[in-house]
Amino acid sequence: MVEDSNLTKLFKHAVIPHYVWIDATGMVKAITGSEELTEQNIQTFISGHSLLLPVKSDSRLSLNYDRPFLSDNQLLGKDELLYHSVLTRFIQGLRTLSKQTKSWIRCTNHSIILLYKIAFGEI
Repeated sequence: MVEDSNLTKLFKHAVIPHYVWIDATGMVKAITGSEELTEQNIQTFISGHSLLLPVKSDSRLSLNYDRPFLSDNQLLGKDELLYHSVLTRFIQGLRTLSKQTKSWIRCTNHSIILLYKIAFGEI
């Protein structure tokens, strides 16, 4: 479920994806990120066997949007740098955000598929 206000209150989170594993009796058995959402884990869980899944850490990293992402070069400010892009793996604790103007698109912590959809105007 996405954007359900009641579930958001019950299962507070700062980082998406946020998966809550609830068994047939209604008991919460795990709260995870996407790494644990595998076919094998789902089959094991559905069959009633116990899973030892790591607890999702929802610590949030702060990001200064006025500075180039992952830049530690203090000589370059936002006005001196004309163009840059950085492609990283998913960074736990960093929010998934996107913003777009006529001249640029900023996507933070998105999947490759979502980046293509944004770039080609499908979102």
